[in-house]
Amino acid sequence: VQALRISAVRWSTRLRMSLPQRPLVRRLAWRYIAALVFAGLAHSAWKRAAENELGLVHFPIPHVECRGQVVHPDALCGHRGKGRRPALRASAAAAAAAEAGAGSTEVDPLEAWAVQTERDKDYEELLRGGFRREKLFSFFLCRPWDIVERVAQIWDVGVPVWQAWKDPNVRDDRAELLKKGLQRLGPIFVKVGQTLAQRPDVVGEEAAEALKTMQSKNQPFDDEVAHRIIMEDLQHKGPIAPGLCPRGCDPKVPHLFASFSPKPIAAASLGQVYKARTHDGLDIAVKVQRPGVARQVSCDWVVWFLVLKLQRLVTGSVNDFAKVADGVASGVFLELDYHVEGRNQEDFLREHRWLGFVTSPAWIKKYTGPHGSCRVLSSEWADGSDFGDLSPRARRRAVRLAAEACLVQLMITGFVHADPHEGNLKYTRDGRICFLDFGLMDRVSPRIMEGFAEGIRSVVAKNWTQLALSMQVIEFSPTPPRKNLRPGATRPEYADCSFEEFVEALAEELGQDADAQARFGSMAAALKRLSGRYLMLTPPYVVLLTRTFVTLEGIAAQFDPGFNIYKTALPITLRRLLSPRTALARAAFRDQVLTQGGEVKWSELETLVGSSDSSSDEGSQAEDAGFDLFEGLDEGEQAASGFQPLEGLLGSSDGRLLRRLAYDVDISKLLTHLVSPDARTWRRKASAWFAEQLDVVRVARGLLRAHPSHVEDPEVLKLRRHWAQRQRRALGFLVQSQWRRTRWRNLPINALAVAVFLVSVVVGAQLLLVRRFFLRCRGASRALAGGVARVAAAVWHRMPGRRRGEEAQMPLAFTASPVTATSQ
Repeated sequence: VQALRISAVRWSTRLRMSLPQRPLVRRLAWRYIAALVFAGLAHSAWKRAAENELGLVHFPIPHVECRGQVVHPDALCGHRGKGRRPALRASAAAAAAAEAGAGSTEVDPLEAWAVQTERDKDYEELLRGGFRREKLFSFFLCRPWDIVERVAQIWDVGVPVWQAWKDPNVRDDRAELLKKGLQRLGPIFVKVGQTLAQRPDVVGEEAAEALKTMQSKNQPFDDEVAHRIIMEDLQHKGPIAPGLCPRGCDPKVPHLFASFSPKPIAAASLGQVYKARTHDGLDIAVKVQRPGVARQVSCDWVVWFLVLKLQRLVTGSVNDFAKVADGVASGVFLELDYHVEGRNQEDFLREHRWLGFVTSPAWIKKYTGPHGSCRVLSSEWADGSDFGDLSPRARRRAVRLAAEACLVQLMITGFVHADPHEGNLKYTRDGRICFLDFGLMDRVSPRIMEGFAEGIRSVVAKNWTQLALSMQVIEFSPTPPRKNLRPGATRPEYADCSFEEFVEALAEELGQDADAQARFGSMAAALKRLSGRYLMLTPPYVVLLTRTFVTLEGIAAQFDPGFNIYKTALPITLRRLLSPRTALARAAFRDQVLTQGGEVKWSELETLVGSSDSSSDEGSQAEDAGFDLFEGLDEGEQAASGFQPLEGLLGSSDGRLLRRLAYDVDISKLLTHLVSPDARTWRRKASAWFAEQLDVVRVARGLLRAHPSHVEDPEVLKLRRHWAQRQRRALGFLVQSQWRRTRWRNLPINALAVAVFLVSVVVGAQLLLVRRFFLRCRGASRALAGGVARVAAAVWHRMPGRRRGEEAQMPLAFTASPVTATSQ
């Protein structure tokens, strides 16, 4: 087997050079590949014993005897440049470790780690500088057995798990088998398990609970190895903390930290986290990268790339899923660079601080490893509660805030956290959502942001024509649409079809599916069914975004079954549609809401903003009907409000189109329309807003929710003051501009229109407040009656001398429905 592998490597360069020209060489190449696969599969069977004996995290490279010395196969390869001597030293060290461990039952973790580090040095160099396909291909051309062995390992682990999953007799153990199998296969598969943990509708409740431990309680590596990595990266030779002096440290050197946790607080796919305290008294989180991940991540990319290319070759698919694998690999490669993660952490906080309810820990550069080879990342310690530890009402609020934060990332800022599982989200004491782990991030272009916003609004409005246009903008559907002439066949055949036909098929597929109109995952499943009849594209960016929202929906489904991600997104889509960034979208929006003469297109404007208000009105009425002044004052539910779609927009850089529209509008025609019968809807909206400002009960609730522990971020306050100042300036400029344009020409008519409009708004607000008062009185009386009935029922059951069977004679009023704890 070894001789066959060595000879195959020696001839690989010649075969690659002559493969396209000679049929004979092509046949020899197929034999060479078959022999290589056989060699890898045969060798992987007995190699696991040596792997376990050495205590290595990942599969070792075998060594051969050549001219009286132990030689690594890389040394016999035609690979030039760096890597030949380190590989030779690694093989010698591995052989020495194997001989030393042959007579002992315990392996020194530091020695095994040193062997593995030396062996994987070429892979660490490979990942520096980010993902480059050509560099990876040239690297693995001399190491084909690594890929074959990785395929064999995936097969060896995956087949038993798949068989156990399909066997109805082993349902009790299959969740644990799935978790252990994914952990054995490494970080990429662990991330798949973290996503599946949030989807009990896919893998079942039992498997989801088992996989949740992979989010923060994955299998850790040896603490002694982590301590050595910290000492090397931070260039410290003394003890790490009092009472923590690893082997080889100088006890005379001052301690690195004032305190350091003896065991990791959390262990994830690519690293594990310790809690430390600096000499300044600052609590920090120290994340240490898992040894050997560079080899597995790079090998996994090659395996997935080849599998997806083979799938495209067999099925003749138009979609090149290998580009999707490139996008995922690029994100994971950047995740291994802790300096990139630290910069992402700073950028995320800077770009989302203005929301007020989103935060993240600061990056501590002093306790982070060197640039280019960093394996230690330190950041401020984030105090907060897991979503599962909150009260039900606080959980619902936390889920809503997390969803709003992720939707803002998708449609407003374009900087998306692609790994928002429960282990990376905390609910702080002051009511904010704290995001953790910024290695896997994604950037979304303005065109895609605007396309998603328009698509979400189209789903809520059931405007399937506009949804089809949005799908073409975000590259989910080709232009023109293409129909599959051979549905169900392995190799489809596509031909152009009319846009109207595609819209009808889209309406047929989504119009009757209520789940697809409420959940992103169900929408993806519906589009997958539609892809059997029409060509659906898969852009490279979609995998990380799908992972974000599938994970988020899974969290919401556990804590708030009635959660609708599309209705939650409506205020955010409104802000995005009112502030387009691309020139094409700005021109289209202006043509949609304003004529060339400056007259507002009221029907289009009402369609644009109407759907975002209906759900809030319904929610306000339901809240008034079940009135409770102290509702929502549970622990953890105080502090920041959610997303405000128009807050600071007019004075911000995104509001330049709104300022231009306000400058171009014909103010006389605008005021005349506002007092006409056609503007009844807009006067209602203005009255509802004014009533909200005058509502004493809601103001009292806001004051009661204010908590002493909540301290507003000074940066947020400064930013909001700046926005308010710019907004006042913008309003002053617009008023002056309109006054200079009209002067005394239409002053009486405009003044009369303003007076009529204000009177109608004030009267409407007063009527709304009276209606709310009666609704609240009715709700409070019902709650009080229910509470009295409950107390009376409890007293009735405890009455002495009551005979058995008298429960049937209990007064009907005593059987009232349950009420809230506050009413009781």
